[in-house]
Amino acid sequence: MATQTAINGHLGVILKSSLHAAMISFTVGAVLLIVIVLILPVQISNLKFAYQDFSKQWWIWIGGFLGAIYVLGCAWLVPQIGTGQVIVLVLFGQLFFSAIIDQWGLLHSKVNPINLMRILGLITMFIGVVVLHFI
Repeated sequence: MATQTAINGHLGVILKSSLHAAMISFTVGAVLLIVIVLILPVQISNLKFAYQDFSKQWWIWIGGFLGAIYVLGCAWLVPQIGTGQVIVLVLFGQLFFSAIIDQWGLLHSKVNPINLMRILGLITMFIGVVVLHFI
C-alpha cells in the first residue's frame, strides 16, 4: 500500500495532476484484470447474481468508486504531506471505520462490538498521527 501510494503521488507530480495519476493507475489495473480474466477460466455468468440483488444491495457496486477516491486522494496528498503521513492517516481511517462497521455489522459484516482495548488503540493511533504530523 505504501509503495502504491508513493508511486501514484509521484506520478501526480510528474503529470501535474493527481486526477490523471489516478486515471492511469486504474486504467493499468483494469487492463491487467481484463488480461487475467481472459487467461484464467473464470465464469462471467456469475455476474448475474450481483445484478439480481441490485435493488437490495446496491452498495456492492461502489467498491471501485471508493477505490478511485482513495487513489486520487493519495495521489493528491502525498506531494503535500508525504507518503508516511498519508499511510498513517489511511491506517487510522481504516481502523476507525472498521470499528464502526464491526460494531453494528454494517454491510453484512460480522458484529464485533467495540471494547475498551479497541478504543484505547484508536486513541493511541490518533495521538500518533497528531504527533507525527505536528511535532
